[in-house]
Amino acid sequence: MNNIDNIREQYAIDKVKIKKNNDVIYICEECDRFWINKDDMYDFNKAEVFEEYMIERGLSPYWDELEIIEEYI
Repeated sequence: MNNIDNIREQYAIDKVKIKKNNDVIYICEECDRFWINKDDMYDFNKAEVFEEYMIERGLSPYWDELEIIEEYI
């Protein structure tokens, strides 16, 4: 079993929108890794680190910057 299978089985992944730029991402509640494309969730190597992504864009790296679109996808 690969890393993403472990994540998808053990933790919730939510579809969310970043409030300041309206980007939609798929984020793991436990590890704070995310994917831009839903189809990429099967490839852990395509996961990005939420905090790094937000800071690189001059945004606050906290979950209150997110709006949940769909929980537990």
